[in-house]
Formats: sequence, structure tokens, C-alpha cells
Amino acid sequence: MFYGVNYCRRKYSLSRVQSIIFSILIILVVSGITLRLGWTKFTDNIFVVLVFKFLSELVYSGYYLEEDVFKSRDNFYLLGEVVLGFIINQELINKVNDVFLSGNDLKLIIWLLIILYLYKFFKNTDVKNVTEVDERVISKEKIVINYAKFKIRFGEEIALKEANLKLIVYSIMILGDYRRGEFLRKIDNLIFKLSLKPRKLSIMQINSKKFITDYDGIELVCKKIGKISEKCKTGKNSYKEIFKSYDKENCDTLNYIYEELNKFCNL
Repeated sequence: MFYGVNYCRRKYSLSRVQSIIFSILIILVVSGITLRLGWTKFTDNIFVVLVFKFLSELVYSGYYLEEDVFKSRDNFYLLGEVVLGFIINQELINKVNDVFLSGNDLKLIIWLLIILYLYKFFKNTDVKNVTEVDERVISKEKIVINYAKFKIRFGEEIALKEANLKLIVYSIMILGDYRRGEFLRKIDNLIFKLSLKPRKLSIMQINSKKFITDYDGIELVCKKIGKISEKCKTGKNSYKEIFKSYDKENCDTLNYIYEELNKFCNL
């Protein structure tokens, strides 16, 4: 073990802590194999291997490298390795019939790792904010199809009388759904309920501190668009001013969606 660990330590530039972990790992693997073979007496005091490794390190450092072994900080790591090996030997290896994980243990660990990975992924990956959406990406056909779909599903929820304001709400809805589809919004809802941190929610993609549904989002956007429209000048291009006030960053894309919807409605 002494030669093996030191070879790996030099070849892979392992730190002292990594070397200790590597040594313990070797002890566990060897113990697992011997327990499977039925050699239980061999594992009763397997930590003694680490004691011999400790003595070998002292001899190697003192006689071969001619170092002052009593002043070396490595001795504390080596002594800690022996103590850790003893604890693992007495509290783990000697108290189980098999060191290796069983099928049920592996299944549990795999699912825990998957859940942890998904949590970290969605926690650190917010909505994929694309500041500029190429007009060719959101095709005219997709805009019209989504408009028809959302009009059937949410038409009664849009509490605005003016046709142009309704198209503005549908434009925001289409862009929000394009960037965050229904399946991903369901995941957002779950993460929000677990973390309780502000997050973009609903089909309207509103950054909210409390949980809101698609219907809640539509209601909030309708109120906001209504207030903005009252301050804006009426006219043929008033929608551009409204979009600029509502979402300056994405107003160009919203203008494009609105214009395609307006063309379709005027056919």
C-alpha cells in the first residue's frame, strides 16, 4: 500500500487529504473482497495495514530522504489516517456482513443523486432569457396556431375591451409560452413551492414572490396593460409604446408577434 499510494500521489499530484481518502478506499475494497470470500478474521484488525504504512513513511522520510520526521507536518496526517482507519474498522467493517452496497442501497443512492442533480440544475438554471429572438425562430404559422389555441383556452380571461389591447396580451402570452412551455412551467411551479424563492411563473412569465397560475398571470398582465394604455397616446403604432413600457428588452420581438397577429385578424 505504501508504494501504491505514493506512486499515485506523485503521478496524479494528490494532496495529503486525497491520499488518506485513497488509502481508506483501498482498505474498504480489500475488506469487501475478503468478506465476500469468507475470510472474516482478516478484516478484524485490517487497520494495522495503515500502521505499517505509517511506519514505512517514517523510515522512508528519515533514512532515504534524510528529513527530520519529528518536525514534519505529514506525520499528523499519517496519524490521523491510522485513527480514521481504526474507527472505520471497528464501527463499520467489523459490524456488517458485507462492506459493498446491496442492490437496494445502490438504488436509493442513485435516486438521491438524481434528485440532488435535478434540484441543483433547476436551482441554478433560471428561465433561459434570450434577449433577442430571431423572427425566423418564431414562425408566422406558430404564432397563428398558438393564438387560436390560447384564444379558445384563455379568451374569456382577458378582461380588456379594445381589440388591440387583447392582441397585446396574446403577444405577451405567445412569447412567454415560446420561452417556457407548459411542461417547464410545471417544473417551475414545483421548484417555487420547494424553494419559495421569487421566480418567473405562469404563461405570462411574471417574476413573482408568491405562487400564481396561468390565469392569475393573465389577470395581472391585463391590469398592467390597461394602466399603461391609459398613459400612452392612442394611434396606429400605440402598441409599440405600450410594449416599450411593459418590456423594453423584448419590445422588438413583441412588436413582430403583434404585427403578425394583426395581419391574420385583418384577413
